[in-house]
Order: sequence, then structure tokens, then C-alpha cells
Amino acid sequence: MFRIVSGSYESDKAGISYQLSKDLNPMSDNHIWLVGGQNGVGKTLFIEEILIPSLKNDAVSFFFVGQDFEVQSLTLRASIAVLGLSKAKKGDFDLIMQTATQLPNESLFIFDEFDKRCSSDNFLQLLMHENSKHAMCVSHHDSWLKNKDRTKFKSASILRIIKASNGIERIISEERIY
Repeated sequence: MFRIVSGSYESDKAGISYQLSKDLNPMSDNHIWLVGGQNGVGKTLFIEEILIPSLKNDAVSFFFVGQDFEVQSLTLRASIAVLGLSKAKKGDFDLIMQTATQLPNESLFIFDEFDKRCSSDNFLQLLMHENSKHAMCVSHHDSWLKNKDRTKFKSASILRIIKASNGIERIISEERIY
């Protein structure tokens, strides 16, 4: 099963390093991860430069919804048209739901602040999709995650990314919610 081994990981873009104290297994059965931290601490860089390359290296299927969704939505709509699939309604949420239905069951859903683009109910509906068994979300809000009754996930964790005193290192710690 896919995992990111504990250790130090370098970001080429920002010249910072991430210190991971224990292994991460974002594909653990029916688990959701929330990546949290202050603005500018490097949450998105962690996803883009550490997590996604690791997934690609291990040939793990994933679906990434980035913060720059305006550009990504054009690509998704073009792909849907080329494949001859029915057009999604106009909203971002409908486009993501339609794309999610085409993914294999073992995909990791990665959302980078997508919860800013839809209501918490719609976001939970997306996470409750039958193909969504594994999810990692970058968000500044964790209230929806802490309400176990509103999600189908068996377990949940928050990965906190904090800036070390030297300004270069980022410490990643896990807080188990349920």
C-alpha cells in the first residue's frame, strides 16, 4: 500500500524542507486527511511537490482539484467533450461530481481549498461519493471534518504544517480526530 515514509523532504520551488515524524498513508482504508496550517506555510507545496510526485512514482491513481480551478475546469470540460460524455452543468461542483464518477474506486481525491468554491453540504456530498474512499483536503476549516456523523469515513486526521523557528523547516504532525 502507498505511503510516504517519515523523514525530510525538500521543496525545490520554495527552498524549504518538510520534516515528517511518522509515515503517512493517505490511502489507508476509508480515511480522510485534512492538511491545515497558517496561510503561506506551504500546504499546497506539500501536496504539489511531495505528495503528488510520490503518487506518480508509485502509479497510484488520484484526482487533484487545485486552487486554480478556473484553468483546470476548462481542461476537464474539454476532456469530457472529447470523450463524448454528457456535459456537466455550469457549476464547479457539478463538474467535479461528474468527473468523480469516472474514476476508479481506489483513487485518492485531493482537494486544495475546494471547500471555498461550494457549500459545506455540497463538499460533504462530494466526499460521500461512492468512489471517494480516500481523501486529502487542504483547508482552513475543520468543523465539517470533526462531525463524524456527517461523513462516511471510518477515521480522520489533521496534518498540521507549522513553520519552524529557523523559517526554513516545516514540521508536519498528525492529530487523529476519530
